[in-house]
Amino acid sequence: DGIEEVMETKRTRNGDLWVACGKVVVLDKNNEVKALLEYEQSNIFSLSENRARTIFESKDGVIWVGTRSGLNKYNPDINNFSYLGSKSVPSLSTNYVTTIYTNTDTILYVGTSQGLNIVDLKKNKTRFLLRERPVEIYKIKHDSRSRIWASTDVGFYQIINGRSIVKNAAATTITDFIELDEQRLILAARKTGLFLFDTETSALDTIRSDKGYPREIATLKLRDGQIWV
Repeated sequence: DGIEEVMETKRTRNGDLWVACGKVVVLDKNNEVKALLEYEQSNIFSLSENRARTIFESKDGVIWVGTRSGLNKYNPDINNFSYLGSKSVPSLSTNYVTTIYTNTDTILYVGTSQGLNIVDLKKNKTRFLLRERPVEIYKIKHDSRSRIWASTDVGFYQIINGRSIVKNAAATTITDFIELDEQRLILAARKTGLFLFDTETSALDTIRSDKGYPREIATLKLRDGQIWV
């Protein structure tokens, strides 16, 4: 009851299914509702707002929830959230969180509607990238060679040593990407279709135009050699 549009789902290591759908619904292995996490005006440790967009589980088992009002870190032992936002320490460039990624548990990559935030959780410091225009970040992921990539509304970037390097801007708004093999990625571009991106040369080849596709591809999956859109 009261469930809105599903923005993202995440199956955690313990088998629970987390669903970002305005509020956050947690289902157990039997798809029974285990928890409903939502904003409570009188509780400063509740979800920061009921517009959850993205969910990420780090290697240490911490669940991060991005909303339009900041980044929430779930503390399961006491069933509450701690919070990062534009006025917290460490801070974010804006409260509108679009995607989350970490491969070390100490360095957190937070994509927002106003650039990329690289948060050092040990030093309580943030490095801000791509916020001059500002750039909206859609997805941040690593490939099988541990290279970190970011899709944005102005092209495709690689993140190297805390710096953003544009790799291709021809496809403009790239909403998602997946790895095809060690050298190639598949990019989904708004209104223009699917592209094959060579990570060594940055060459971009059309796989299929937007004919027959929705105006925006939200998610890509590769299974058994087939691309699922």
